[in-house]
Amino acid sequence: MKKSMLFAALCLSAAALSAAETIEIKSYKDWAKGSFVRLQADGVWEVPGSRDLSNAKSFKVDPAKKYTLSFEVRKTPETQKVFFYAGFWPLNEDMVRISPHHARCERNSETVLTADAASGSKSIRINQPKRWKKGAKTWCVSFNDRKNCSGLDMNVICNAGCGEQAADGSMEVTLKAPLTKDYKAGTPVHFHSEGPGMYSACKEKDPATEWEKISVTVSGIQTAAGTPGYDRWWMGTKYGKLRFLISSRDRNAKVQLRNIKLTVE
Repeated sequence: MKKSMLFAALCLSAAALSAAETIEIKSYKDWAKGSFVRLQADGVWEVPGSRDLSNAKSFKVDPAKKYTLSFEVRKTPETQKVFFYAGFWPLNEDMVRISPHHARCERNSETVLTADAASGSKSIRINQPKRWKKGAKTWCVSFNDRKNCSGLDMNVICNAGCGEQAADGSMEVTLKAPLTKDYKAGTPVHFHSEGPGMYSACKEKDPATEWEKISVTVSGIQTAAGTPGYDRWWMGTKYGKLRFLISSRDRNAKVQLRNIKLTVE
């Protein structure tokens, strides 16, 4: 009798450990603060206009587990073309969002400052890197001594513009934000770039007016520096959130979502 009870308890414990964890968006409190959504009949969420939405509570990311996001989407019949994106926000250990320019390292972009750069300045002078994209307005500068894309960097400043290369090979890069500290000439720098977010489920999709079910599974984590993909978590990810982005020039656009669920197993 005792052995049977012990066996049953062990089976229950194993079942509990193996049971999939689920996160669902069923009420307003499940959305992040400030999310502009309307709950319709039958659990349908209507999103008016252009919005960037995420769920309220973050979840811990274990690269060994599988994270399956599933939902249904459609646009209302009167809605013109929209761009719909769905996937995840990767977060670091401090719960800070990892944006594309933190993770997208440009190879062969290492160089050095050719002049001192003072705190508060919005420009730097560098030697032109071996690989350089003319204009490079989507590139972002990283100040550190790591060489050639060794990994994630949360301290990058994106460029606003680039000047022409001077006779000595140097060039001026203007920044979108001021420097927060002084840097000496000779300081190593390299570049990251802006790009799309972690839209694992869909990107630039124009939903039909009929319901369509979408499902995607993410597992593992990016180990090599460079451009991150969409089927695994980006380098440095410790937590995550769901993300839904709608962009449209139609002010009266309405996208509808239902049965939003994340399954972790």
